Amino acid sequence: MPRTCVFCQSGKPTREHALPAWISAELPGEEPFRFDQQGKQWLSRDAGKVVKAVCRSCNGGWLSVLETKAKPLLAPAIRGETQTFSVTEQHTIATWATKTALMCELARLVAPADFVSRPQHQHLFQHRQPAPGTHVGPVPIFV
Repeated sequence: MPRTCVFCQSGKPTREHALPAWISAELPGEEPFRFDQQGKQWLSRDAGKVVKAVCRSCNGGWLSVLETKAKPLLAPAIRGETQTFSVTEQHTIATWATKTALMCELARLVAPADFVSRPQHQHLFQHRQPAPGTHVGPVPIFV
């Protein structure tokens, strides 16, 4: 795990959810989440896998703002409701997806490791948007 925040490069890392806790309530079904990480497998009632990589300032600041903007857009879509997104909303979702992919990589919930480069971390932090050319596609997170 990094010794400084993966975004600002200065703060001491604290615990951040790889997938936000609110997603657990929005996903259909009653089955527990299945995790498989480096040969270890376990079940959990929520998607609450955490990673120690983001400082308190980033987590409680711009990442919290991003999560607050993304949740009302994504929650209905996760529930299967038809959604139409404005260009601004699409930007928010793309930024959220990039941040979430990074957290899942750092939590080793996806493979291979290092698919999100350090310059992409920095661009996301500095510009609050994915780096040009970033593509976040469907990634099987849970087994």
